[in-house]
Amino acid sequence: MGQRCNVHLMQREALTPAQECMMRLVCDGMSTAQMCAKLRRSHWTIRNHLRAVFKAYRVHSRVQLVVRIQQGG
Repeated sequence: MGQRCNVHLMQREALTPAQECMMRLVCDGMSTAQMCAKLRRSHWTIRNHLRAVFKAYRVHSRVQLVVRIQQGG
């Protein structure tokens, strides 16, 4: 779990395991390229998972996601 995000997810059930992983990596401050290398997935796969996470949390950026999570979902 990321140092910057204390994850108390109200919407956790709505996320797939892959999407939850993406969310945690965003909280760790990883870039898309770093996620691709770590998870051995394509840029497009990572991007699609991130879009789903953004939609679930009703945000439009990584910064907004981190703030929303820190605020408790």
